[in-house]
Amino acid sequence: MILPSNVRNVAGTPNKTSHYYTYLPKPLTLDKQKWRVALLEVDFPATWVNLSDPVTRLEFNRIETDASGQRGRSNIGNVSLPSKNYVTSDELVETINATLRNHNLKSKVTKMFNERCMLELSTFEKITIHPTLAAMLGFEQHKFECHKDSSSQDFLFKVMTGSNEPCDNGSGYFGKQEFTNFLGTKSIDVQMSLYNIYIYSSLVDNTFV
Repeated sequence: MILPSNVRNVAGTPNKTSHYYTYLPKPLTLDKQKWRVALLEVDFPATWVNLSDPVTRLEFNRIETDASGQRGRSNIGNVSLPSKNYVTSDELVETINATLRNHNLKSKVTKMFNERCMLELSTFEKITIHPTLAAMLGFEQHKFECHKDSSSQDFLFKVMTGSNEPCDNGSGYFGKQEFTNFLGTKSIDVQMSLYNIYIYSSLVDNTFV
């Protein structure tokens, strides 16, 4: 017997994929000595999202400098990734980097060969992400800021790039660019919270599947 979710709920509450009532046309009377009731199969379409608000929120603080290298005002902002089902880790990383670029941020995320992520953080920027998103990316911390001496397990190394000569490309950054790289301690896992589905049914005991 199939009990679909896309049927009308006679109680008036609209049925959803994850919460629905299916009423039989008439009651079934079964001999308890001859029949046992069991849930044999659950067919759940991929209609969920694995990232949604507030997990999608990113907070950044960008320090602007002048041509002499003097730090000026802070540009503080909040952005959000699209709420959706990110099927692959590449899709999530590309979306994060596109979001950072769209807000003129220099920091970026790179997926390494061992499926661990590295955040290349500009000295002029601070980035805070939701702890759940940080865990999906494999980071133990969710607040990232450059320090000369870092005790974080995620801290990897500092690199210098660019020229010593002051320069401006319209981004508000001048002079040599300094970055701190943070390496995740675990592999990226975009489906980390979707391995189990909790089934509640009046037919069987509540259970994880």
